[in-house]
Amino acid sequence: MIIINIIILILTTIIIIIIIIIIIIIIIIIIIIIIIITTIIIIIIIIIIIVITIMIIIIIIIIIIIIIIIIIIIIIIIIIIIFILILLLLLIIITIMIIILFLLLLTIMIIIIITIIIVIIIIIIIIIIIIIIIIIIIIIIIIVILILITIMIIIVVLLLIIMIILLVFLLLLLIITIIIIIFIIIIILSLSSSSSSSSSSSSSSSSSSSSSSSSSSSSSLSSSS
Repeated sequence: MIIINIIILILTTIIIIIIIIIIIIIIIIIIIIIIIITTIIIIIIIIIIIVITIMIIIIIIIIIIIIIIIIIIIIIIIIIIIFILILLLLLIIITIMIIILFLLLLTIMIIIIITIIIVIIIIIIIIIIIIIIIIIIIIIIIIVILILITIMIIIVVLLLIIMIILLVFLLLLLIITIIIIIFIIIIILSLSSSSSSSSSSSSSSSSSSSSSSSSSSSSSLSSSS
């Protein structure tokens, strides 16, 4: 019985060790697969964010170029108008040199037109500067938002990995506790079997003592006879 119990103990320990090794290998494979999937997801998200930012920057650059071209065309038209007005004014001045008052009026008109043109040019320059500043602020805000989104995605993925690792550790703790309980049960069974064997040996000794007592009584009877 003791040899059978020892063989059972050895077999159960070997089976438990094999099961533990298989479970550990499966857990390691699952962790590796999860890490690979999370890294692939992070790389895809980063590539998408980079492509979106590049497209936004290209669109903004195209808009700026279009605005600059429109402004240049407007300035050229204004300059042409100025030259035409100056030529007209010169013709008027040459034709009406005799009348001084009319010349004075013409000079006043020229000054007013030039001031209006200068004011228009200054307003256009201010509008261009404001548009460029607004576009730069929009680009900065978009880049900051994209960076924050990537940071949040990375934090979420890291939290998922940490939760998976904690679950794996909890599974290992459960497996270890189950193994300890199985060992305790096996030890209790072996102790009970040993106690039963000892009780059988004690019963055999008691039977031998009773036989010896009976033999002694028979000898005494024979002597008395």
